[in-house]
Amino acid sequence: MNIIDRIPPDKARHFVAGTIVAALAACATAFVGLPGLVVACAAVAAAVLAGGYKEAADLRANKRATGKWLGEPRGTPHGVEWQDAIATAMGAAPVALPMFLVG
Repeated sequence: MNIIDRIPPDKARHFVAGTIVAALAACATAFVGLPGLVVACAAVAAAVLAGGYKEAADLRANKRATGKWLGEPRGTPHGVEWQDAIATAMGAAPVALPMFLVG
């Protein structure tokens, strides 16, 4: 079993979503004509905000559905984990890292 097989599917989905959000933000800022470092920062910021927003939306949905922030039973209807937000934010790495290294 290699290390990739140990990544939980939920975290992998968050990573991919963060990569998509970061790529869209990078494309949008590059299209406007901003420099590469700003494009990279926009990609990271978009992924971080998307991860935080998703977990905040899950908290709110739990509160509406069950009256408790983490749901009752816990994680119902949505699981709220800070690791999901981190995994989403980490999705910016494959988009932003090459831009940070080049210029």
